[in-house]
Amino acid sequence: MQPQALNSPAEPVYPPVATPLTTGRRGPVAKRRFQKGCFVTEAGGYYSIYYSDAQSPDGATTSKRVRQFLGSVNQISERAARREHDRIMQDVNRRRGSVAPAYRGQTFADAVRLWREQVAPNLSPATVRARESAFKLHVLPRFSSSARTQWAFRSFNNLPPP
Repeated sequence: MQPQALNSPAEPVYPPVATPLTTGRRGPVAKRRFQKGCFVTEAGGYYSIYYSDAQSPDGATTSKRVRQFLGSVNQISERAARREHDRIMQDVNRRRGSVAPAYRGQTFADAVRLWREQVAPNLSPATVRARESAFKLHVLPRFSSSARTQWAFRSFNNLPPP
């Protein structure tokens, strides 16, 4: 190895990729696909910023940064703009084939357990008895092992009446 001169800047050494494909014993790292996007208010307008899949000329799929105008501050409320941003992000994630990550221990049965610990003691015994009956007969047999991201209100509405 040659000694460097004092005035010459050292060349920085960068890894070949931003996220290495292997991280020790655990093996390859999956590409993160789910995104929340970014809601921005600037220059008198609301913007939604996210990454979308685009086809490159050679046929490969690449990610492209998209900045979409949602509306002017004078024409649309912030709440309506945020609702539109959320709708756009759901559509983008659906097209990319990604779903929100399911956090460990976040099943419906865990939510019912937390309800029993934190909410049920503050309710009357008659209310708790009725809710427990509904959970036991209708809700838990169908949703106990489902992740929080799989809960669809349409499926709750199709439950048989108690």
